[in-house]
Amino acid sequence: MPRGPTMTNGETEPTKRSITPPPWVRSLLSTVVRYAIPLVFGERPHPLISSTLNIASGVVVDGGKGPFLLTASHVVDRIEERANTERFHLVIGRDLELSPDRLIARDRTLDVATMRLTQADVIQLEKDGASVVRPDCWPLPRPSEGSEIVLAGFPKAGRADLSWDEID
Repeated sequence: MPRGPTMTNGETEPTKRSITPPPWVRSLLSTVVRYAIPLVFGERPHPLISSTLNIASGVVVDGGKGPFLLTASHVVDRIEERANTERFHLVIGRDLELSPDRLIARDRTLDVATMRLTQADVIQLEKDGASVVRPDCWPLPRPSEGSEIVLAGFPKAGRADLSWDEID
């Protein structure tokens, strides 16, 4: 019986294809990878008990009025659901622990949320290799037709629940 999720082609392993993406795709991915920062939250791991963790992503932004983490509102909803459990923790980047009470604002319709960061948080994240978006102004002006934007995250339709023993 397969241990992992079934692929859309009915196989348990993805089929190997040699696809060379166009240069603009490589450029886009290198930019997204440079700025996306991981978030992990859930039960603090116990040496003898398996824990349930959630994985999400966000972007650190400093527009000159104080740094913040930009993430999805559904991520913050889940953080708040789990925050009162005994062994809860929230880690961004490599090992920066945050309190879930750092919420600045959220818009559930747009599925966007912001969490307050300190300059010390940003210094630690950059020391660990994270990149910070530093726009000339904040909020950003409305994009004009034809301008480039980047969207990132884990859309609900593409997510799969895996148990700890399914992850190598």
